Amino acid sequence: FIIPLFIVNVALLLRSCFYQEMSSKKLEYKFCSFKDDGEKFSGEQSESGYVIRGYANTKNNEDSYGDIPTSIGGRKVYDLDRYAMNPVLLVDHRNESGSVAGRVIDIEEDEVGLKFSARLMPIDKCHAPHVKHAVACAMEGILHGISIAGIFDRDTENKSVITRAHIYEISLVAIPADQHSLTKSMGGPEIPLVTWNEKKIRIA
Repeated sequence: FIIPLFIVNVALLLRSCFYQEMSSKKLEYKFCSFKDDGEKFSGEQSESGYVIRGYANTKNNEDSYGDIPTSIGGRKVYDLDRYAMNPVLLVDHRNESGSVAGRVIDIEEDEVGLKFSARLMPIDKCHAPHVKHAVACAMEGILHGISIAGIFDRDTENKSVITRAHIYEISLVAIPADQHSLTKSMGGPEIPLVTWNEKKIRIA
């Protein structure tokens, strides 16, 4: 009985170390909003699905948490390397396959912030009730909120200044916090996505 008890204690110790490490790298969340400036918010219907456009985050504006994403010396604020490998659009930061609402098809950083386009799941293929509801609200122009999650590097002298945001995921949410997010259309059906500038990161 002594040896099995020893093994159990070692397993519990390793588990504790694992959770301590994960808690030291806790994801942070930032919110902003997207909106279409036509008669009906909601984006556009394309042959391959319903597309929404906007900014997932904006720079140089203090958000409701007092944080300011800021480009220092012309450096990029948003690190998309990890996100580009799996650019899903979630609902309410629920990291589960049953909460996927769509896929981000274009994303780039410009002078305003993190501009994106996302294709929503067809409403008849949304089997999870909370996903179907969120997608329907986005298509009807009721749900405007977008949130990013990731690891944020902060200025050593001013902790409210975010100098680098390592993006892990992007979600549809109900309440946006970035009141300075750009709220106009990123382009209608007559403006192809491929017209975005050369610095665009295409992850479709």
